[in-house]
Amino acid sequence: MQLTSGWIPALAVAPRPGSPRGSFRHRWRLLGLALRSVAALVCTLTWLTLAAPAFAQSEVIGWGAQVVNSSWSHESSVEIAAGKLHSAARRSDGSVVAWGSNSKGQCDLPSLPPGYAYVEIAASEGHNVARYEPICPTPTTYCTAKTNSLGCTPAIALSGPPSASAGSGCTLSTSHLLGNKNGLYVHSTAGAQALPFHGGFLCVQSPLKRHPGKNTGGTGTQCNGVLSEDLNAYIASGADPALVAGATVWLQAWSRDPAAPFGDSLSNAISALICP
Repeated sequence: MQLTSGWIPALAVAPRPGSPRGSFRHRWRLLGLALRSVAALVCTLTWLTLAAPAFAQSEVIGWGAQVVNSSWSHESSVEIAAGKLHSAARRSDGSVVAWGSNSKGQCDLPSLPPGYAYVEIAASEGHNVARYEPICPTPTTYCTAKTNSLGCTPAIALSGPPSASAGSGCTLSTSHLLGNKNGLYVHSTAGAQALPFHGGFLCVQSPLKRHPGKNTGGTGTQCNGVLSEDLNAYIASGADPALVAGATVWLQAWSRDPAAPFGDSLSNAISALICP
């Protein structure tokens, strides 16, 4: 929509009797009419803005001595802290943003190590203070298991996120395996895949690391076997120096199945971020 000069009334006002054109009284009348015209225009534009359909708006970002980012207003905050000339907010995802005066770098936030999030913030004149803690996302299963010779589908699981420092307490297990068969875990820090292999899928990328072999227990004619180990203990053993805090590990179980094509069984896979 375009606005034309027709939106503002003409100001060619004839002087009143006794108020010659150009006199103070005449100029005052012109000023009053101009102000009323501007006010009417502002009201009209405001109404048009409110009545018009909403369109996507661009955002504004500023940096340097003054920091601002209008997109932050669209995100939820769980904590706000105010300094003298700046403010900070802790977001629901554990990140922190700061805006306002940046004269002392108070809006330049440090990057946290992988696996950590801010849990508390405070602000004062020219500085901020924050407390952060490790966060451990839930491990995620992926890929497709190979159905074994008894028609069972092996299922891999982790009891919780693994830790680089705990030393124990994170059980890696695979159930629905043939009983009393040998098996082992393989893992990778290179990533996931779904490569056709032995009638199933190899779900972890090369290079692979093999864990020590174990027996599934149970009865050989049933799917009551379980392959189990403590992943935290494996990490603490130093068998793979790449398993450190902040790294992601992908794991899959392999076990014997003499009656199956290729004589083996493959589980689905699981990925996990190693917490501090």
